[in-house]
Amino acid sequence: MIRWPMSLRAKLFLTVFLGAAAVAVPIPAYSSGTDEPVRRTIKWPRGTIRVALSSSLRAPGPNIKFGSDVAAALDRSLAKWRAAADIAFEIVDTSKASVSPAGATGDGINLITIASTGENLLLFERGRNDSPAATRIFYDRSGRITEADVVLSPLQQFSADGAFGTYDLEAVLTHEIGHLLGFDHSPIFGSAMYEHQARNGVFGVHIPPSHSLSAADESAARAAYGAPADDLECCGVIEGRLSAEGQKNAVGGTVWLESTSSGNVEGAVPVDRYGRFSLGGLRNGEYNVIWSADGEEGPAVSQTVGTIDAEAGDIRELSALVRDTGTGIDLQYLGVNGHLVRMPITLSAGRTYTVYAGGHGVDRPDVNIGFGSQDLAVLESSRLVHDYGKNISVVSVAVTVAPDAASGTYSVWAEDANGIRTYLPGSVIVTRQ
Repeated sequence: MIRWPMSLRAKLFLTVFLGAAAVAVPIPAYSSGTDEPVRRTIKWPRGTIRVALSSSLRAPGPNIKFGSDVAAALDRSLAKWRAAADIAFEIVDTSKASVSPAGATGDGINLITIASTGENLLLFERGRNDSPAATRIFYDRSGRITEADVVLSPLQQFSADGAFGTYDLEAVLTHEIGHLLGFDHSPIFGSAMYEHQARNGVFGVHIPPSHSLSAADESAARAAYGAPADDLECCGVIEGRLSAEGQKNAVGGTVWLESTSSGNVEGAVPVDRYGRFSLGGLRNGEYNVIWSADGEEGPAVSQTVGTIDAEAGDIRELSALVRDTGTGIDLQYLGVNGHLVRMPITLSAGRTYTVYAGGHGVDRPDVNIGFGSQDLAVLESSRLVHDYGKNISVVSVAVTVAPDAASGTYSVWAEDANGIRTYLPGSVIVTRQ
């Protein structure tokens, strides 16, 4: 499910659900680790996944901008996932137009379509009529995917050239192919599998179509399907158990990894209610392990719970105690050009930007805004407090990206005088132009 980000600057507080991965069997397709003792994994069995491109995409209607090469966009999207892990695809043509109806089994065709048929339009009912796409997955009780159908919404506008107000074909297809492979949404803002996606140019937020999968996307792919044959540094596993101070079996939240050398976000996973987590598909390296609470009943308190190495072929274990630190700050939004959204922002190496951060308590004089990469420098004297109304506090800072900054996905944090932080994990994408 993708959600359309709303601009707080424009005072739009309505949440619209954009895109949903439907399930065709009674078992939840993406069961949360907080719902079951062990998170359920679904994936394809080994072998080539045949993807059928509907004739509705070979000769699309007016909702795909004239001249957009859908097949080329799909090729690039599949290539990203194929390069990340031991996955193979085959594209074939089909005259089939409609997604398989929900039920115990489908028709065995992994369809990608945009046809305005009754079955396809059913996926965009009940509050999802603003969705750019939806994926329906069929799998057996062993978690083996048997079919996955992707529908680009006949109700939305798409383009391959970044036309204002349209959804980017490659970005949408990359996200939905991730669902086709069995992946749930990622909590990492700069991930291809993050739940929010903006139309091109809206609110000044845009992810370049050429943006690669994030390191977190790639590690998830390797964990599920194995590394490419030529990847000799993969894969390691980090497993852990978190205990909540004064509580029994009630942790939840999210754990993510940041490289100690670069700050790049390398993986993320939900923590189950027993405090357990497992992150696989990791390349050799040293990682900071960061935990964040769900934030459903207050600020999403974050805590670095340890630093640990990952090494190919090894499972490393970590145990830690997490505490409710009771901070009064909560970083919730980020943006440029005066807009605030729950979306990643894209910054280019060698440039300086005014970055806005919003939430609760971020305007306190003892709170600093910082980044997970040393190549992103904040000019402290540039800090300004802005009035966006009584329900949110907003500050802006000037941020300079080093000319030799490495491309990647980096976190933003707000920190109080006691060193307590709240994060937007992987919310800055750094590109080199």
